[in-house]
Parts: sequence; structure tokens; C-alpha cells
Amino acid sequence: MSNIWRHSRATQASLEVEYLPGRLQLSIHDNGRGFALQSNSATVYNPRGGLGLIGMRERAALIGATLTISSSSGNGCHVALSLPLASSPPSQESPVP
Repeated sequence: MSNIWRHSRATQASLEVEYLPGRLQLSIHDNGRGFALQSNSATVYNPRGGLGLIGMRERAALIGATLTISSSSGNGCHVALSLPLASSPPSQESPVP
């Protein structure tokens, strides 16, 4: 959400959380200026201090999640994180630390 505030010039943004079979889906949409996705956009380091898209994808991969980004110039942006969940929920009898 902070990237939307800093970069997009959006007037609206939404965060949606969905619990789906076997996964948790987090989606962020904005109506900002968007950007043209290029084949190398996911691998370029941002010298202004951020890690850009590659950093987001790498952090998602570290937790077993996938990150998808769709955007085009003038049409806002959509970022979705799909996080697999454990096959069975924790036991109700397990003590909570």
C-alpha cells in the first residue's frame, strides 16, 4: 500500500483477502497511473532505495507463495499474493505459547 501512496497517483485502492481451498489470496488494486511491464522489470534493482518487483517476488518465494503483477500505463495496477496453507489446521488441543 505504501508504494501506491508514493508512486501511483491513485485516488482509490483496495485490499482484498480471500480464504480459498488450500490457500490464502491477498489482492491489491489501484486506479493509479500504472506502468508498462517489461520483460526485465522483475529483475531490475531500483537505485532509489527499493528492491522493486524482484524483491517482492523473492520474498514471496521464500514463504512458498507466488506473486503476480498486472499493470499497464494509465490503467492502474493489480498485485496478487497466493500463499499455500497447511493441509490441516492446527489442533485445538495444542497449547498456544
